[in-house]
Amino acid sequence: MNINFGEVFGWLLIISLVGTIMNYCVKFVNRQFGKNAGPDSLFKKCMKILMTIFVRNHRYFGLAAVILLMIHFLIQFFTYGLNLTGGLAAGLLLIQVILGWNANKNKKPRKGAWFVLHRSIAVLIVLAVILHLTLPYSLNALTGQNTPGSKAEGNEAAQLQTFTLEELATYNGENGNKAYIAYDGLVYDVTDIPQWKNGKHNGQVAGTDVTGIMENAPHGTSMLDRLEVVGELK
Repeated sequence: MNINFGEVFGWLLIISLVGTIMNYCVKFVNRQFGKNAGPDSLFKKCMKILMTIFVRNHRYFGLAAVILLMIHFLIQFFTYGLNLTGGLAAGLLLIQVILGWNANKNKKPRKGAWFVLHRSIAVLIVLAVILHLTLPYSLNALTGQNTPGSKAEGNEAAQLQTFTLEELATYNGENGNKAYIAYDGLVYDVTDIPQWKNGKHNGQVAGTDVTGIMENAPHGTSMLDRLEVVGELK
């Protein structure tokens, strides 16, 4: 089974972020409705459990988020290169952790400019994570970084081999064959990519045209920028 550990740590990171944000949600609900609930009511009992899990331990959720963030970033960076939406979310998270750590160290009250900034960054983190999940390479496209086909531009002077779909299918990564994939008319070599071991990657197989499929992958089409263009698809 081919597991993308970058994605696994990415989802664990999101879970830890949700745990961190629940700190604010639980306290808000408790302030709004806790006054009218009896001390022995089901609401109070449930809130006590939630306060223990998310409010009392929110710093540990934050610490877990930072550790998972570093692991996720390193795996994705060395596999697919820099992702600007991911970098934006990571930068905001690190700022948030530094603010929280500094406030806890200096025992700052939960008010004032730093607290407003702390809450505002929490909202921005949520928006950045949503952007990263829905449009992972939108900022890359705007800046022109890691765009598919850039390696093809470096090969303009070279004579590229032409493949039909039938010829491409023989490069399936099995039995010692090279592993090629086609995207938007270009053929890429994924033979030495660990995630394409034996010509298979997350349900996709080498020797096929992945146009229309690659866009929906978590890494988007940015990985193509790291591949060698070996030909064109008829």
